[in-house]
Amino acid sequence: MPKTVKYIGTVTRWPELATTGKQSTWVPGQQEQRSDTEAAQLLATGLFSDVDATQLPEQKVVAISGVVSGDRTLVTSSRDITAADNGRFLAPTGTLTLTIPAGLSPMPSFTVDCPASGTVSIARSTTATINGAGTTLTRTRANNPVGFVVLAHESDAYGVSGA
Repeated sequence: MPKTVKYIGTVTRWPELATTGKQSTWVPGQQEQRSDTEAAQLLATGLFSDVDATQLPEQKVVAISGVVSGDRTLVTSSRDITAADNGRFLAPTGTLTLTIPAGLSPMPSFTVDCPASGTVSIARSTTATINGAGTTLTRTRANNPVGFVVLAHESDAYGVSGA
């Protein structure tokens, strides 16, 4: 699937020959659609941005705005995620499990700040999936010092960042 990349460098007529093998040159602000392979090569130079990645659906913008606003929702015990959690910045106070039920509408996207000590598990119920599987993921502050994001996709599918 082609990607749209934008040249964010400052050199006028930047040659991409050494990067992709193409004879094209770029000027600041120029955008083009490229194959995934060429886009990856150009993005790896640090002189390009992924235009497609910066055009987020509203649901994801809402989730990100919760992080930017700094509003935190304390979570003191394990609980189910609800549609009302969309856009929230959840702040667990210790080890607990957040369970994503199937069939939520709208499907929530949210951010989780890992507690200073302990773990946060993201579980799912019935047909919901996490990172394409029916598993429970565990996150710690050691591996996720700035927290992690849970993004809703479609049909009860969620993506969880971090390790």
